[in-house]
Amino acid sequence: MRPELGPHVAAALWRRQMLEILRAWCMSDAHAQITTDVLVAADLTGIDSHGMALLPLYRQQIEDGGATATPNISLVHDPAASPSGRMRHFY
Repeated sequence: MRPELGPHVAAALWRRQMLEILRAWCMSDAHAQITTDVLVAADLTGIDSHGMALLPLYRQQIEDGGATATPNISLVHDPAASPSGRMRHFY
């Protein structure tokens, strides 16, 4: 192990720990799983700035009211935002 890289942690342990942290913040299992998948994938591909390192920032945003651990997400199709809609003249 190269000391400058810090200790190695098995991805499965990392994943379980992250899930427990997100669940402790009252995040639903579904949202915790998706968030964990994305953050672990970033870490495993070497994009540390978009991985588990974001958890303290997420926690601060939740505490400050800038984010929620219990989102109510819905997808809306807006034809004006697609090339086949009213914005077609920009393409």
